Amino acid sequence: AEGLLAKPERLAGIEHLGPDWNRYEERYHVRDGSTPGTRAALIGLSRWIETASDPDFRSGLGDRVDLPGLLRFLAVNALLANHDSFLG
Repeated sequence: AEGLLAKPERLAGIEHLGPDWNRYEERYHVRDGSTPGTRAALIGLSRWIETASDPDFRSGLGDRVDLPGLLRFLAVNALLANHDSFLG
């Protein structure tokens, strides 16, 4: 219900594109919810994903991502064989 709504296409993952928001808006196809806070959160998350050590990634993922929501998303997309999703 809240947050940044985007439809990333042709990305290999959550790529860190530097500090310039315009690069994210184009590549991630932002649809709704773009505020200074949500923009900073996406840029920070992408930077953390690229730079975190494996132990830091494992221990910090739950602080940055809604893991139950992510798992529901993954399960439904796998069940539907949705090729028009981030996983497709």
